[in-house]
Amino acid sequence: MRDEIKRALEILRAGGAGELVRALRRRVLLDVIELIKSPLDVDSDGDPYHRLFGSFFQQVNTLLAPRVLELGARARSGNVYRTLLKPDARYTGFDLLAGENVDVVGDAHELSTIFPPGSFDVVYSVSLFEHLAMPWKVVLEINRVLRPGGLVFVATHPALPPHELPWDFWRFNRAAFKSLFCAATGFQLLDCEEGLPCIIVPLATDAALAGTIRHRAFVAIAALARKTAEPDSRLSWPVSISGILDEPYPED
Repeated sequence: MRDEIKRALEILRAGGAGELVRALRRRVLLDVIELIKSPLDVDSDGDPYHRLFGSFFQQVNTLLAPRVLELGARARSGNVYRTLLKPDARYTGFDLLAGENVDVVGDAHELSTIFPPGSFDVVYSVSLFEHLAMPWKVVLEINRVLRPGGLVFVATHPALPPHELPWDFWRFNRAAFKSLFCAATGFQLLDCEEGLPCIIVPLATDAALAGTIRHRAFVAIAALARKTAEPDSRLSWPVSISGILDEPYPED
């Protein structure tokens, strides 16, 4: 409630009473939409994204004592995915910041400076790739720390409101992962599934936006790939995030 009052006062100062009334009307309308959208809801249990998520962990658990690296492992939202691994998995939780479930602190853009080549059988991340300044570089780094034939699994978002600002950079669809996990980066894309359907309601009168609400979008996407080779030697991105970002990742 305190945050809502603060936001209302900001709108009032910036745009006056008229803008505040418009903002309140938008809020009421969106609350009504939230109430009446239930006929469009789908059961998440059979969702393709969730199926691939589950089948990935099942596949990992068929491996003998797999060496598993989780990128973005800090249990900031309360989710700890290492519990889905069998007891003999040799797990390493990796994150930019120290915290619960983090074993090694570092930058995913520089994995190969922290771990030797072929250190892991599996690398995975959940809701991390949208926060990577240079995801193409991280894909190359993942390749370098994976053993030949190793698996990489990425769960992220095609559509989602901005969060963890100012470190929220990207949204991904199927075509994005066909580009990232390809022969040139040393991978074969095994599967890619979009899920958690949504609709996008434009709040503008631009004619180009007409009909947008009728197109289905997705909140989640999962991609599974296998390392098949070393990356093409022409692919290099010797740029550090400190050279392009001037604000730290939010800790709260």
